[in-house]
Amino acid sequence: MKTKHAKKARKSGSLYSFMIRSLVFLVAAMVLLGLLLVSFSVYIPEYILNGIGTGSFLKQLPLLKADQYDEVEAQKYLGKNGYFEVLGEDAHVIYCSRSDKKNTYSVDSLQYLTDYQKGVSYMIESLEPGGKANGYVLSCYKDNGSSWILQGIAVIDSRRYIVYTNLELSGSRVSKNTINRLFTSSLDDSGRMVLQKTMYTDNDGHTRYLLIHAESTQYIYDHLSGKVTDILIFVFAVCVILLIILVGLRMVAKIRRPLAVLDGALKGFIDGEREPVRDYRGPKEFVQIIDTFNDMSDKLARSEQEQRRLEEQKRKMLADISHDLKTPITVISGYARAIEDGLIPREDEEKYVRIISQKADLLEELISSFSDYSRLDHPDFQLVLEQGDLCEYFRSYMAGRYQELQLGGFGMEVDIPDEKIETQFDRMQLKRVFENIITNSIRHAGAGATIYGSICVKNRQAVIELGDSGPGIPEEFRDHIFEPFVIGDESRKSGGGSGLGLSIAKKIVNRHGGTIALVEPGKGRTGTWFRICLPIQ
Repeated sequence: MKTKHAKKARKSGSLYSFMIRSLVFLVAAMVLLGLLLVSFSVYIPEYILNGIGTGSFLKQLPLLKADQYDEVEAQKYLGKNGYFEVLGEDAHVIYCSRSDKKNTYSVDSLQYLTDYQKGVSYMIESLEPGGKANGYVLSCYKDNGSSWILQGIAVIDSRRYIVYTNLELSGSRVSKNTINRLFTSSLDDSGRMVLQKTMYTDNDGHTRYLLIHAESTQYIYDHLSGKVTDILIFVFAVCVILLIILVGLRMVAKIRRPLAVLDGALKGFIDGEREPVRDYRGPKEFVQIIDTFNDMSDKLARSEQEQRRLEEQKRKMLADISHDLKTPITVISGYARAIEDGLIPREDEEKYVRIISQKADLLEELISSFSDYSRLDHPDFQLVLEQGDLCEYFRSYMAGRYQELQLGGFGMEVDIPDEKIETQFDRMQLKRVFENIITNSIRHAGAGATIYGSICVKNRQAVIELGDSGPGIPEEFRDHIFEPFVIGDESRKSGGGSGLGLSIAKKIVNRHGGTIALVEPGKGRTGTWFRICLPIQ
């Protein structure tokens, strides 16, 4: 049962779905971050390499032509270990950007170095049958822009003579220095250093050879990739940790808010506060818990209120019982003592004895009512159920009361069908219900009123209606008419009765599994009407 305050609760999905969404978000963010960093690991080295290499270095050629060698930047374009040399026409070194390098060259060896301008490169391989160098093969490649194409070869014997070639080479023998130089330079960029040459004329008209010792592009790329990868892995790890922390904090906040609300409510509950939790939100599991807490708090508050009402009713009941018993006892005691002391004239003694007898009967009735009321609540009390015809039973009861009612100045109208309504009921206790209702009608409706009775079947229930055409019950007492000690001088403005008759009737009907209620009179009727519904078994 949802209370009114629960309408202010706002559910934000289940905790399970929230955790799944959070995990999906975390995984998706990690995957996207990983893909982004992988693309960076490829893009960053390539971006850096765009400004490195021989082509970029040669943009400083005007400085070289002006012999301003010290102003030329080598490592920026050729790598950390890169450097350049300027040679004269006779192959002697004019300038070297690294003082620790003492290279020597011959004019012959220069022709076999990779020519950057012509896009020509040479590669040498040794012939080693049986594991002993027995000659060399010199290959010449031409760069066509997208690949290197073999242009020709030269076969060199062990004494370094050219024994075969389809290339235009100067000389018939290759120097030992040239062979060694060819082995230190390579077309394959997988090597660490690449040696290239280019020729230019300086501002004075002298021919110069520029030898460029550059770290290979592949080496630089691999070196940069390693560093970038290490950095990006660190960045990825930091971002993942931050993502996990953020998602964790969000999950904690999502759970902590309703828990804090519930914790505050429970602390207030311990302190005796019964206010429901209002205007709360969170995962539906927590909303359901708080809803349940609110329902429990409401039920407990109603229970405590009912307990207070019952305690008050109990105190009132004890006071009423004391009053109802004390009044006739006082009268009996007083009149008996007066007769005993001779204070009553002889001719009036019979009248006073009659009053004492009436008060004794009233006292007996009160004690009997108190006993019946208490006995109906006892767990050992059991109805004596018998299968019978309710129509015939009700008809016999109303017929038995007809003469008494007629003598008392009351009319009677009954509506009992001829067919049978078979069910189980306790004949003595059900008669007590009818007696209590009709007795109230006789006591409060007044002479000249009409007593009504009817029985029918509705929705698999036997419906019995008993009423009168009296003044009715004031509105302020209608909700309490079945409570004990709501007596006639409060509800019907006359005296008599213990105030337990309708309470006893309600308990008996409830024991039968039925209901009894005060209802509005039928159309065109006034007075007090009771409807008794008994299950048909």
